[in-house]
Amino acid sequence: MKVSPKKFLEILRSTSLDKEEQDAIIQILPNLSVEQIDELVDVLQKDKVDLEKIFVEANTRMDEEIKKMEVNISQVMPFE
Repeated sequence: MKVSPKKFLEILRSTSLDKEEQDAIIQILPNLSVEQIDELVDVLQKDKVDLEKIFVEANTRMDEEIKKMEVNISQVMPFE
């Protein structure tokens, strides 16, 4: 197995999967081979990275919108 059980849980908990989906994965682990678990780790890590990219993009867009609002407000209500 590529990662320790603790690391596996950390990766699993940081994915886009909800609690029920995470629990289902944990339940099937004893039935998986080491190779299948390694493949699952790869998939979960990719999901984690993709989710992080989504959050970065969302935060960037939110920051841009806040800046636009600040500019608009300053035009309507100039600070003295």
